[in-house]
Amino acid sequence: MNNGFWDTLFATGNPVVGLSPMDGVTDAAMRHMTAKHGQPDILFTEFISVDALSHAKEVQSVDRVMRTFMRAKDVGKLAKEPYEIAQVFGHTPELFYQAAVMIGELGFDGMDINMGCPMHKVEDQGRGAGLIRTPEVAKEIVRQAKQGMADWAAGKVKISDLIVSEEVKKWVYTHAQHKIEKVALPVSVKTRVGVDSIVVEEWMEHLMEVRPANISLHGRTLRQLYQGSADWEAIGRAAGVVHKHGGHILGNGDVLSLQDGMDKVKQFGVDGFLIGRFAEGN
Repeated sequence: MNNGFWDTLFATGNPVVGLSPMDGVTDAAMRHMTAKHGQPDILFTEFISVDALSHAKEVQSVDRVMRTFMRAKDVGKLAKEPYEIAQVFGHTPELFYQAAVMIGELGFDGMDINMGCPMHKVEDQGRGAGLIRTPEVAKEIVRQAKQGMADWAAGKVKISDLIVSEEVKKWVYTHAQHKIEKVALPVSVKTRVGVDSIVVEEWMEHLMEVRPANISLHGRTLRQLYQGSADWEAIGRAAGVVHKHGGHILGNGDVLSLQDGMDKVKQFGVDGFLIGRFAEGN
């Protein structure tokens, strides 16, 4: 399977370093500054609800929703452009199909599915980390996202075919990259080690059934939110499961610095790491 830029990164043998997606933080300006001064390998957008993508109608609400999909290079030129990944969340599989088509058109390098947000208003509706409770739904979401990418790349579906408002279609048309050759973008997952307790081995087995291009794993459960310490031992066990199936995994949680991340790579056997809250203002 072609996992796009992920294959390129992992082929170097060097740990992958990225800025973790953070709601209300990693907008295009933040990503641009991080790319300019930190030069990470990858950047994630803030997450967008696939329901919002599908149901936004008024021009103001469409602009408010879709501006999250502005890219770092839209803010200004960069000497080195990291790979940029659009992150979405929700619980309705078919809406991820539509989101994949939009993300493909907008010129991102990949699509990431949030299965890790612990906020009550997100997880209580079976979205974000709430998907850990419903692995069959989670797997169908990945399948639908991949199918959307494949159909878009093959020319089987266009923006005009989507069941979204004309305002959303117009926004995507305006910001689309109009590539001559369309290639299905890789679909990855960001998640947590469990809900109330650590179930990381079982959860990784479920996710590897649908072969995401990468798994980014935060070392806390949903119930922990951001309290306590990230369990890197659990992340290490997850890495064993993912690597057994030929996949790749990035660790996340309490990475204090670049060197600390590199040390964690060696100790726990992950393929790289994401820096989140400790990147703010650093």
